[in-house]
Amino acid sequence: ADDPAFVDMFFNEARLAMRLRDPAIVHIYEFGEEAGSYYLAMEWVDGVALGKIIRRARKENGIPPAIAVKLAATVAEALDYAHRARGDDGEPLGIVHRDVSPQNIMVSYEGAVKLLDFGIAKRSEAEDEKTAKLTKQGMVLGTPPYMSPEQFSGQSLDLRSDIYSLAVMTYEMVTGQLPFDARTPWE
Repeated sequence: ADDPAFVDMFFNEARLAMRLRDPAIVHIYEFGEEAGSYYLAMEWVDGVALGKIIRRARKENGIPPAIAVKLAATVAEALDYAHRARGDDGEPLGIVHRDVSPQNIMVSYEGAVKLLDFGIAKRSEAEDEKTAKLTKQGMVLGTPPYMSPEQFSGQSLDLRSDIYSLAVMTYEMVTGQLPFDARTPWE
């Protein structure tokens, strides 16, 4: 709450996510500030993060391919919806999620798949510049094993970066391991 850049990103997430009305995207009901604390009221998903499912499936060499593909297809549909979203003026919003990773996918106990956390999403070149400033201050925004090479190097991103992240996540679901062998997330 003491960092204006993070507060700005928080409100950006809320404004952006409230516009997105897709069954596979967690719905944001309300956001604001109360007594110096910021809040975001969102849909409750009674389930677990996909990351937890992947970790448990490692013992079996991954999630069965048919299930992994279904999960990936649902996330792909949510991303397609977000990528094609338009503002009130009819102009494309240019949304790039930037953090498509297993901890940002919830799977309900009934099988619903929900994409969440648009906290570092890019909506416009102005938003891209704000995020770039945070990155230049020594902060990496995203989850390193799933980030595209363009995101790591601070280049301007488009929807292909999210597709790359989804592909890495899909590989991990099916095989039980990341496609790159490294000792640290940065490698």
